[in-house]
This record gives sequence, structure tokens and C-alpha cells, in this order.
Amino acid sequence: MTRHPAKSVQGKFSPQSSQRTKKAQSSTSTKASAPIASAKGTPAIPRKPSKPVVYILVVGATGSGKSSFINRASRSELPVSDGLRSCTRTIQMGKPFLCGSKIVVLVDTPGLDNTTVAETDVLTRIAGFVSTLRERKKDLVGIIFLHSISDVRVGGNFRGNLKLFMKLAGDECLKNVGIVTTMWGDVPMNLGASHEKELKSDELFYKSLLAKGGKMFRYDNTERSARMVVSYEAKKKPITLRVQRELLAPEKTIIDTTVGIELKRILENRRQQLDRDLQHFREELAGTAAPVSRDELQETIRETEEQLNTVVRQGQLVQMWKETKDTAAGLLTQTDSSCLVLEDGETFHESTCCIVM
Repeated sequence: MTRHPAKSVQGKFSPQSSQRTKKAQSSTSTKASAPIASAKGTPAIPRKPSKPVVYILVVGATGSGKSSFINRASRSELPVSDGLRSCTRTIQMGKPFLCGSKIVVLVDTPGLDNTTVAETDVLTRIAGFVSTLRERKKDLVGIIFLHSISDVRVGGNFRGNLKLFMKLAGDECLKNVGIVTTMWGDVPMNLGASHEKELKSDELFYKSLLAKGGKMFRYDNTERSARMVVSYEAKKKPITLRVQRELLAPEKTIIDTTVGIELKRILENRRQQLDRDLQHFREELAGTAAPVSRDELQETIRETEEQLNTVVRQGQLVQMWKETKDTAAGLLTQTDSSCLVLEDGETFHESTCCIVM
């Protein structure tokens, strides 16, 4: 019998569909987690989804709409930032959903110019997650890179982190990157089109990434638009990021990779600069007699000392990478169960959630 996803584009469904959902979820929740029976004396084999499960990273600057995009595409309820401070501080995943013949899982990441997490932490966490994906034999098929069309004049931090992310991915994987411009409702269309042209043509932005096979999309804040982007990425063949390949050797850690070496350099440069600043402020304080000026300098010294203390060391990067791997392993185990529940309730999900482009 042919199924008709009549109202899936608008994300609507009937009360009867809602009732089918509850029945499907309640009847399959125990079945999904149940292992396949095995011969006496041998361990049970965990069930696996019959459809391929693929993962797509969602990255971008703080405020570009990563969590919102994932919520639209997967009907998840990830926390969304309502200001300039990043809401996503660690790796999190949206609900699995069907897209064509595959089950898709979107992976939310902290902003590359995160206001609450240092860029070294962000990239270390991404590296920890993708290395665990490889170890668990999970397929990564694409990267969705979100960029607010209203934000062309981004800071140097973001541009530097974009270059670092490209090093983490490796040139051969950039053909699986979809650059998605967001927030089109915040700017006049002609201004947005002008910004889009600059993003495509400027080396400071995405010119080199597009030249290596990346593709640019517009996202209009609808489920249909989000699913179109996801569908394009989901059809790609699985990729192995450079950092995943470099971490295959058991004795290697994040600091032994291309991106890890660059992170070490950044940290050392920052530490040296803060040391120089601190020495300069202390010398200035010694030669200042005015109470007001002394108070201001003492406050500046205190703030600089705090910054210096927060610059992470190599050992901390390795520890953070290992902790992220442990967290990722737990998340992936939970997602495996969710994929089984989704597949067992396939009739409902295909008819109301899955938009095949």
C-alpha cells in the first residue's frame, strides 16, 4: 500500500496520527531495547536498526541558529539561546529521524566563537566526539555549517576557528560540507543577497571551502527548508575526517594531531602574550602614584592573572578530549535505542515526519 506524506511539509498531523504515535512508542519501547535471543551460554546480541544510521555535524558561530535548525529538522527540543551568549556548551544530539532510506542524527556543537567555552575547548570536544564515532563504526556523512546572513563582519576569532575546523576536517572531506545561511528574515533581501555574495567570494569566509566542493544553501526557518539541506547531506557517502584518521593509532591523543599541534601553538602564544601584558602592567603600577590610576591598574592586573590561569595546558586538552569521548559513548548508546524505537514505529514516522526531497 502506498503511503502519502500529505501534510508532512507543514509539519502537521491528525489526532489519529498522534494516537498511532503513542501506541507505536509504547508498544516498541521495550522491543527496541530487547536483545536478539542467542544460544544457551553465549551473550545476547543487541538488536541493530535495519536501516543505515548516519550522523551529520552541525557547526557554526554562536547565534547562527544551530540548535534551532536541529529542532526544526528533527522535531527535537534542544535548548535555544535567546541572546549573545551561547546556549550550547557541549556536544548534544537531536532526535533520530527518517530521511529517505536512512535514519539521520544531527549533532549539535558549541559555537566556534563561543562566549562561554574557549575555542580550544570547542575543537577538542568536536575531535573527541568524531573519534568516538569512528571507534564505534558510526557513519559520518556530512557537516552543516550555519552562518547568519546578517552577520558578515565577524571577529578574527571566528575566522581563525574556521581555518582550524578545516584542518580538523581535511581538504578531502570539504565536499561533504553544506554552508547554510540563516536569519534571512532579519535583513532586507537585497542586503542579504549582497552578504551572500561576499561570503562566497571572500577568502576570509567560504571561498576556499566552496572551491573544494562545499555547497551553499539558504535556510528560511521552516521544517521543509531544514529537511532539504539534511536530505542533500544524508545522500553523501560516509567520510573520515583528518582528525579521525590521525587518531586511529591507540597511543595517539588530540595533541598529536594536525589540529592539536595548532591548538598547542595558539595556547602557547596566548600564554606568552598574557605574561608580557602582566609584566607591563606591573611595571606601570610601580611607577604610578595617583590612587585612581593605581586602582585601575590593580584591577587590570587581577583580570589578566585570571585570564592567564584559564589558559589550558596540554594535559588539560588531553583530559577534556578523553572526557568528551566517554560522554559521546554514552550518547551514542542512547541514540542506538532511539533509532530502534523510531524504526519499530516506522509507519507513523514516515507518514508524518519524513520529508524525502
